[in-house]
Amino acid sequence: MSVRYYLSQILPPDPAPPPELDLPWKDYWRLSLDDAVPRVSFTTEIPRLPDGLPAFAWGLAYVKGEDFTGVDADIRNFRLFQGHEGVRTDLRDLLTRLDAQTWSNLTQAMRTNIRARLASLGISTADVTGTVSLRAIMQKVGRHLRPGFNELTMYVG
Repeated sequence: MSVRYYLSQILPPDPAPPPELDLPWKDYWRLSLDDAVPRVSFTTEIPRLPDGLPAFAWGLAYVKGEDFTGVDADIRNFRLFQGHEGVRTDLRDLLTRLDAQTWSNLTQAMRTNIRARLASLGISTADVTGTVSLRAIMQKVGRHLRPGFNELTMYVG
């Protein structure tokens, strides 16, 4: 098993829950990761508005799987560190790696790609310099979604 962080598009319920179940359809928003073949396991940060709708069009996901071919092939998913996180097997291992890697460890092309994606989501990277750890960048993304974001609570069994 390997673990990674992705930014993933939030999709409306499909199909909507059956009316006879009398369930609020707003609880069934999902990530494009749900469509991945082969399947992967993930946990996500999807903040909600007071009416229950997603506050953003995307979510941050901690993903665990054997084969990420389907996830990576879907343009609605963006692998946050594009392979620089190495092969990690669990959350602690991944976070240790992200603590040890800095923005300057990424190629210029990777930095440009990440800056562009984060800017398109409304996340400023003006304060991201060469010494900033990749974990701090991931935390910045999570805290954009929810100020109290804590990556240690993102667990996939």
